[in-house]
Amino acid sequence: MNTNTQAEIEQETLKLNPDFGHRLLAFNSFDRFSLTDCIGMMTDRALGVLHLLSGQFEDDNYRMSDALICGAIDATIQEIEDIKAIIRAYHQNENSKPPA
Repeated sequence: MNTNTQAEIEQETLKLNPDFGHRLLAFNSFDRFSLTDCIGMMTDRALGVLHLLSGQFEDDNYRMSDALICGAIDATIQEIEDIKAIIRAYHQNENSKPPA
């Protein structure tokens, strides 16, 4: 039985602040132009994976394993969720600015 208190669990939990600059242009400093570029790159990645997956249903000569197909679908879902999170954060930031 685990007898750790919530405070002990929180103390043991690592607080990570990873740098996602390798995946996102202008990480943490978006203007509307860099946002457009970043979202464009992200949608290109998701579309690329989906186009590769679509071949799995057209060509019977080569079939990836179900695990690989599942991983590719999951990667695409996560990419789309990242897009939504970035757009949401951008709009929250824009809405919190005082009127000009």
